[in-house]
Amino acid sequence: MQNNLYTAELAGQSWDKDKRYEMVIITKWKDRTDKSPKEGQKTYYFNPDFKLLAKQIKDEDWCKEIYESYPKYTRFKIKSEVKCYAENINGNVN
Repeated sequence: MQNNLYTAELAGQSWDKDKRYEMVIITKWKDRTDKSPKEGQKTYYFNPDFKLLAKQIKDEDWCKEIYESYPKYTRFKIKSEVKCYAENINGNVN
């Protein structure tokens, strides 16, 4: 059952000289129904941070941004960031 308009899957590894990449296929679907036909598919290459990439491909917004912003076969380098948010902006700081 697939209800996202954009889905992604890990599709194996690729090498370019001495650099290894994880291949990701992002699919754009016509609609959110279970039997939706594919509207398009693109393959992308990411530096091999498998754990982070496996998490990112589950995020439909991330898949949409990549699919709509970049041509197929684009190579990416993943950079992990830490973001901080205030838990209590109106309370006292101890």
